[in-house]
Amino acid sequence: MPYVDINPHRNRPKWWAYVGLVLLTVATGCVVFVAPADF
Repeated sequence: MPYVDINPHRNRPKWWAYVGLVLLTVATGCVVFVAPADF
């Protein structure tokens, strides 16, 4: 399991992590669904 930084002194927005996770999931889904059609 990757290390999650929960340092309260950091002002990194939490939603960036969710946006990145959603984009990665969507990209992976597109590749999985498109790849069989290409090959």
